[in-house]
Amino acid sequence: MRRISRSNAPPDVVLEVLKDYERWPEWMPGVKQVEILDRDGLETIVEVYLRQYGRNLRQKQRCRVEPDGLRHTQLEGQFKTWEAQWRVVAPPEGDGSTVSLWMDVDPGLVGRLLPGGVWRGILDRLFEDCLAGVEAQALALTKQPVAASEKSDVLLQVFETDDGLEVWVEGRRFFVER
Repeated sequence: MRRISRSNAPPDVVLEVLKDYERWPEWMPGVKQVEILDRDGLETIVEVYLRQYGRNLRQKQRCRVEPDGLRHTQLEGQFKTWEAQWRVVAPPEGDGSTVSLWMDVDPGLVGRLLPGGVWRGILDRLFEDCLAGVEAQALALTKQPVAASEKSDVLLQVFETDDGLEVWVEGRRFFVER
């Protein structure tokens, strides 16, 4: 899954919010607690305690700061595989940020029982809630009127399916066969 949207906050502020692991519980959906297990330059190992859909979950992640974002990789947890990559760049117009999230998640057997649209809906909602949380944190950091949009304008969505790629551009669906 790849999602792209806009933030009113500048890229450096958005990156600071994403890298402030201890404050994730204040804005990241479902995150109840984060413990720093190891920190070495650009790489940090964290243990994340979540409450999602009535279940308590624990996930050990490697978080690596990259030049224009942050990459999370599950080291231990409930998913078969889980990796996410945030990218934050200045848009050509210069105001705010263009924020993208790429996720590669294999939830295992439970995820295979859910229809594809339900799983995509869960991930879409997670992205939208995370972006709203980032906006709120950025406002607190900058003390400037950075308005959190009620509904962000999604520019591009890409979903991998068994038959190819489902691409949504500004609400219009396209399909690219393998």
